[in-house]
Amino acid sequence: MEKKQTNLLILLCFLVYVSACTGKYCFSSNVTLVESVYGVTHAQTGLISTMFFFAYGIGQVVNGIFCKYYNKRILITSSLLVSTIINMLIFTGISFEIIKYLWLVNGIVQSFLWPSLIYLLSKSLGSNSLSKAVIVMGATTATGRLISIGSSAVFSLTQTYKWAFLFSACFMCTVAILWIILYRNRVTENATASATTADNKTHKTEKKELSFFLLIGTIAVFGIAVNLVYEGLNSWVPSILKETFELTDGLSIILSVVLPLLTIFAGMFAVFMHRLVKNFIFELFVNMLVCAGLVFGVMQLLNTEIWILVVMLFGCIVFLMSACNNIITSIAPMYMRSKINSGALAGILNGFCYVGSTISAYGLGAVADNGGWNSVFTLLLIVALAISLIVGVYLIINGILSRKKNENPA
Repeated sequence: MEKKQTNLLILLCFLVYVSACTGKYCFSSNVTLVESVYGVTHAQTGLISTMFFFAYGIGQVVNGIFCKYYNKRILITSSLLVSTIINMLIFTGISFEIIKYLWLVNGIVQSFLWPSLIYLLSKSLGSNSLSKAVIVMGATTATGRLISIGSSAVFSLTQTYKWAFLFSACFMCTVAILWIILYRNRVTENATASATTADNKTHKTEKKELSFFLLIGTIAVFGIAVNLVYEGLNSWVPSILKETFELTDGLSIILSVVLPLLTIFAGMFAVFMHRLVKNFIFELFVNMLVCAGLVFGVMQLLNTEIWILVVMLFGCIVFLMSACNNIITSIAPMYMRSKINSGALAGILNGFCYVGSTISAYGLGAVADNGGWNSVFTLLLIVALAISLIVGVYLIINGILSRKKNENPA
């Protein structure tokens, strides 16, 4: 594929997922205002996000398996347009009870996107462009969340949060039009279907051994823990800052912009780590251990007035967890494309990630309602330490398997 076509494809995929992220994070970005307007609890608003994550997570697995058969031009355009309609409906001011069902459908239609985009990129790009794609796609979620939170902060200043949903709808509709025009005219899978042939020649055909599935399973479990922490903070930071430090809704949302702003660079950090270490599990392990220490630091500061330092710690935690997400959903699927369908692996791993997201949205809201935010961070600390223990067990088992393989070569 020519460099111009390569860059265009990466740019289009970036725009698709960034716009989609604004259409799925609109609700969590405005959660404090939603609770205020409708007079509902953390658990009730968390349930809406949970329904989205549940549908999105299951859809990721299913669509990951079947994405190679989809017509990318039609499917991606349709997904964006349906999500556009859903955001428009919420803008009109429908009842709170209906929102949760719309957000469930939103999760279903958006679940088509990530596996399809990763599959398309892995099949279309050569080795030289792979790192660029990983870094660019790794910044999509953070960029989309930043746009969503930033626009929500502006609209919240006048208490008109519903305009954030209109903004997301317009953004997705615009990108859908760009995709159906530019993808059809300038990018074709047929012209790039053999792009990875040269890469595959450098790998021997390998039987998928127990160690390979153990690796995938461990990464999947990591995905659950990572997103319990990651989505938990992203969903509830405005509420935490408002209730713990008595900051205003607008200021809480503006301060939480720091989180996605930092994580835009998490993809670069993840790629740098992988080039340095070249071991997915060890990279995840180090990030999670540091995260546990940062969560402990937050627990010590929640009852003080040093909210700036708490925001900084939040930023570091979300940055590290975003880097982990990049390793799990982008780097691992793309760099293992010679061994497994990248779209399927991205969908499966992302599905496990959204198990954590599903738990975090409702579960952490319910914990906060009953035990306060200190209880939430105690739970997150336990999760971080527990996953570190699991990884320790993996390293021991993997070491034993590797030793046996070396002692009894095929």
